[in-house]
Amino acid sequence: MIFHHEVAEVATALQRGKSVRLVGGRGSGKSTILRAVAESLESTGVPVLPVRGEVAASNYPGYMTERLSADLLGPTPRRSIAATVDAFTAALGETTVIVLDDIHLIDQSSLQVLSTVRDRLGLLSLVAMNSEPQRQLDFPVRWPERMICLKPMSMAQTAQLAHEVLGGRLDSVATARVYGKSGGVPLLAAAVLDSARDRGLLTEREGMWTQTGPTLWNQDLVPLTVGYLDGIDEEIVTTLRDIALRQAVSLEQAEKRYGTDILGRSADLGLLRVRPTTQGSFVSPWPPILVDCFRSGMHSMRASFDAHRKLSAMPARPDTSELAWLARTFDDHEQELSDQAFRAWLQTPNPRTAIAYFREASGDPRRKDEIERVMRQTEYQRRDASVADFTIVFEQAQWQIFEHGELEQGVKLLESFGRDNHAWRDTCYAATTLLNMLMGRGVIDDPARLTTASADPTGLCRGVAALVLTARGQLPEAEALITATDQQPVRGRIAEWCRLLLPLLRGELEAGIALCEEHMREATLRLDRSSFVLASYGAVVGYHFRGDTQRMRSTLEKVLLLGCPELLFIPTFAAFLNLRGLIAHFDGQHTVREDNVYESALLHPQIGPFLGMGIDVVRAVIEAPAAGAELDERMAAALRSRREAGYLLSAAQTGFSCLVVNFGAATALEFCRAVTECNLPLFRQLGRLVELLASGGVEQTRAWLESTDADLPRTMILRLIASAARWDTAAGRITRATDLRAILDEHRDGPAETWAPPPISSSPVTASLSPREREVGMLTGRLSNQQIAHRLHLSVRTVENHVANAMKKTGAGTRQILYQLLMDEKLPRRSAQVRVAP
Repeated sequence: MIFHHEVAEVATALQRGKSVRLVGGRGSGKSTILRAVAESLESTGVPVLPVRGEVAASNYPGYMTERLSADLLGPTPRRSIAATVDAFTAALGETTVIVLDDIHLIDQSSLQVLSTVRDRLGLLSLVAMNSEPQRQLDFPVRWPERMICLKPMSMAQTAQLAHEVLGGRLDSVATARVYGKSGGVPLLAAAVLDSARDRGLLTEREGMWTQTGPTLWNQDLVPLTVGYLDGIDEEIVTTLRDIALRQAVSLEQAEKRYGTDILGRSADLGLLRVRPTTQGSFVSPWPPILVDCFRSGMHSMRASFDAHRKLSAMPARPDTSELAWLARTFDDHEQELSDQAFRAWLQTPNPRTAIAYFREASGDPRRKDEIERVMRQTEYQRRDASVADFTIVFEQAQWQIFEHGELEQGVKLLESFGRDNHAWRDTCYAATTLLNMLMGRGVIDDPARLTTASADPTGLCRGVAALVLTARGQLPEAEALITATDQQPVRGRIAEWCRLLLPLLRGELEAGIALCEEHMREATLRLDRSSFVLASYGAVVGYHFRGDTQRMRSTLEKVLLLGCPELLFIPTFAAFLNLRGLIAHFDGQHTVREDNVYESALLHPQIGPFLGMGIDVVRAVIEAPAAGAELDERMAAALRSRREAGYLLSAAQTGFSCLVVNFGAATALEFCRAVTECNLPLFRQLGRLVELLASGGVEQTRAWLESTDADLPRTMILRLIASAARWDTAAGRITRATDLRAILDEHRDGPAETWAPPPISSSPVTASLSPREREVGMLTGRLSNQQIAHRLHLSVRTVENHVANAMKKTGAGTRQILYQLLMDEKLPRRSAQVRVAP
């Protein structure tokens, strides 16, 4: 369940004698949380008085009171308000929890009765409500009371919701589409997933759900989106519809056309967003699914426009809404460009129009059939080739390798082109060198052929040479090649990548991070997905070595939300997935962890030239029973494979990160070997510290810290020392461990973060079950699939998927065995007593 943290927070507050108010917008999940808590209370013997608002109740005084009277007291004559309060007070116990859902649909008189009963008995209450001041007055706050404001879902929560709805993993690209379309609203996201699956817009392949059509919008969503606007002022709905149909309305135009009052009220309700672009600010209905609904022609109303209020009153977007807006904006922009490029190719099918189309569409799985068609039907010169002809061949080679997994075929295609075109021989060699390096085949020892190429029309030879030198840790040589002014400049994405990484690799973390952040902002304004991904990778590396896990997490979420832009970026995108999987592991988000690592394994499991590439380290951390010798050996083997393949930079980056998680002699040795074989001043200094920690030089470690460069990643250094202290403790070297902790106390500000792997679950059979699979499995012994679906508000098909997956993971041959396995865990139950405030 995606709301397990909120459910636990509510339960904890009630157990501490505090009432709770859940405040959230439409479809935010507050009713789901409320029902889960109410069911939990009832299962532990706590009496609950559930009251759910109804449309018929809001305009009829006493409506809900009469309903409650019939339920609590049986058929009785109509009472006065005072008599009703007395009767309810006598009927309810002192531990009863009043649960109010959809409070805005409960009539004022009934709310006042319930408020009085609550105050007389000192009862706890659990209320789900929108942010409406009048409702708070009718059922006022009674201290102590906790208010929990529900935010839109994060990307990780969307992935988890997809797992629950579909009964399996959803790839990151489709997850981003769902997130962008729903705006992070759980109700809308669940509806998009369920309807897309039923309509065949999502299909399962090799355990992963992927999007098959150009859009997830379908007519099954119309009633839901129309209902989402129920009760909203008709003038606002008409304004939103008009903006959606006009497609691009600037903020200035909107103020003149509709008036700032109507725009402000729309924004106050969370139904309008302002998006900045290089051409100015534009307004758009929110969540984005409303735009699809309006443009489908299924929602129409009339309205008139007037009023005058400042638009500056618009609230700022929450972070999660901004992410969803970012995804939708990028996607809309690129869909438009891809459509234009495809139409241009249809009109004039030649290498130039094909290349333009590939650059816009190659990262979009929805365009696969179109791309295959363009590949097949575009003719090019196999001899006396131009830049466009080579580029077509290079794109085809990438398609063979990254889409079909045929590395040999892709390499042969380039080699054949080079044999037929002598002028392109060195460039084809550069292309095969790059692809082999990205595909885990290692780095060439000497890039001299690339740096001395007589002909390099595309600039690829020198760009790949710079990347080779960077991957081998030859930083001065790489920098000299990129900054040389007496030769042809190094151009393109590869050069851009190297320029962003070089300050970070020199140890200039703050300057490098600032450079990457500036490039991210510029790429966002240009809606340039490729540049955004490149800059984000540099930023993530910088945040990682600075020890800024929060920024690293948020940047990874943005990148995974936007998706992979070009085929050459697939290894980098897999690295993002691995890094996000590790963070999810340390955060205890095991479903998110498994989804990310599984997708990375399908996408690109091989090691590569940079941090995060290859699933071997991730798997070692996840699968090792605990920090210790086994994890040390597996990490050392991962570093050795990188070092022997020539990925010295990756070995150094990965090695330091591994030692922070689990310091060990074998890993330390491999790390020190890697840093001595390359020319990376930052890692040379860190290598000296690792040698001191491995040899037990406590005083030398203290002296090293006092003399170290201020630009070194201090937080990660302290984490490394903490990891070494854990290693010494496990080996029985208590005195040395105590001395290292004393050094930490001298140098840290506040508690040191250790970032140690969390303990692995002791249950070998049921540990791999997702929270929803466990929840469904606990009901299989007593209820049918239809009954489970009704209780958990799921479709029958989703329940069937969860049951099948749970039985497969646990090896249970029957539903009853699955139920018994889960019951045998003897999970602790909450106490039946809820403490009441004095």
